[in-house]
Amino acid sequence: MENNDKNINIIPLVHYSNADLNKNAVYKENRGKSGIYRIVNDINGKSYVGSSVSLSRRFRYYYSLAFLEKKISGGPIIINRALLKYGYSKFSIDIIEYCEPAFLTEREQYYIDLLKPEYNILKKAGSNLGFKHSEATKLRMSINNAKEKHPFYGKKRSEETKLRMSLNSKTALTVKINDLSSNDAKIFRSNVQAGKYLGVSEGTIRNYKKSGHVYKGKYLILSCNSKAN
Repeated sequence: MENNDKNINIIPLVHYSNADLNKNAVYKENRGKSGIYRIVNDINGKSYVGSSVSLSRRFRYYYSLAFLEKKISGGPIIINRALLKYGYSKFSIDIIEYCEPAFLTEREQYYIDLLKPEYNILKKAGSNLGFKHSEATKLRMSINNAKEKHPFYGKKRSEETKLRMSLNSKTALTVKINDLSSNDAKIFRSNVQAGKYLGVSEGTIRNYKKSGHVYKGKYLILSCNSKAN
């Protein structure tokens, strides 16, 4: 079925008609800016919508063959495969909107819902909600969490018990950590769990959620504003 975005007239703030020829302009004109972008396959009209606190840095990843070929959840993500298959000259880039980092997820979700981009595997902005892992991937994830790779390996039972009690709390607010370098995100059911993942205190998680600052220039920590199930 044809995508609805073909019938929606979105006028971008900036349009780069050839991702190959306009490479330097994409870097230069978006340095130090955050916002929402769209990558469009001019052959078939399919597109990808994303966001970044550093658009110039994000595009550097797309222009890196090593990044495009990087294995993510068992294989390169769809937009990466498309860029590798068709080449940059067959794609255009739109800067749909510049906005503050605190509003990126909200605005990205708006355009994902509006444009229904075919190359977006995940339908929730900045998260892996709705992503269906294959059974093989689920098994691989389970194995990777075993023994020394498990976050509780070598820790005292009392610490694990405290964390489990926090996770089981019905009043625990979910926390989202966006990895800006890979456009990946993880959802945690408490500040404690998120802190364990990053190796920081619960207070640090709270502070970064409030400030909207990027932790170590890589992790954007957000509150999902919903209670854990």
